[in-house]
This record gives sequence, structure tokens and C-alpha cells, in this order.
Amino acid sequence: MATDKGKEPVQGERRKSQGRLYFYKRPEGEKKEGVPMLKCGKGNNFFAFQQALYRRALRDYGDLAKLITLNKYYEPTLDLPDFMGLGLSVAEVAVLRQEALKEHSKLVARMKLNRPKLYGLILEHMSVESKDEVAQDA
Repeated sequence: MATDKGKEPVQGERRKSQGRLYFYKRPEGEKKEGVPMLKCGKGNNFFAFQQALYRRALRDYGDLAKLITLNKYYEPTLDLPDFMGLGLSVAEVAVLRQEALKEHSKLVARMKLNRPKLYGLILEHMSVESKDEVAQDA
């Protein structure tokens, strides 16, 4: 703990003052890590919501988060490198291509499994009014 004279305490550090424990507030320039609740109506916060949701989804679900910016599911492309230039035999090249195909299919399968989780994350941070508007549009 930074209780020495002249040292500022770090974020979230407890300090005793006149027998009371209290936490320091975060500096004004720091942003909150969480996703804000999406508000509906004229004074909505859609842009801030979208940016925070994208950062959170990118951290949790990787490339699947590109749905938020592209407005469609991202489909990773399979780029097979040129293995023939490495001086490998035809059998070794076939094995390397097979491994690349397996990795690509695992990635696509993992992204498909995480789609409901991403949908749940989005719904979790929507207000009741926003959910009602989504239901009316469907």
C-alpha cells in the first residue's frame, strides 16, 4: 500500500483516515471497463454502447466480434501458404494442408458455437425499451 508520505495511492487502494477505510476514485480521464446499458429514444448512447461492446466481444470472442462493425457474420478465409517452395515432398505438403484445413474448420466451428453467447452479451446490455423495439422490428 502506498501510505508513505508524498505517495499517491493507486486505483482501488484502501487507505485509513481517522479510523475509516475508503477507496480512491479512479482519475477522471480513465474510462469504465464495462459496457454501458443501451438507452432507447432521442438521447440514446448507441455509439458508446457499440464501441464498448465491440471491445468486450473482441476480448471474449475474437473475430466473431466483427459482427458488430460489419453487420454480418465474419467468415475467415482459408489461405494456404505455398509449401512447394520449401523443398518438401508431396506427402508432407498434403499433411500440412490437411492440418491447415483442420485448424480452419475448428476456428469456424468455435465461432458458430459462440454466436449465442455473443447474442446474450448484446441482450444483457440492452434496456427494456430497446428490447421491446427489437421485438417489434422482428
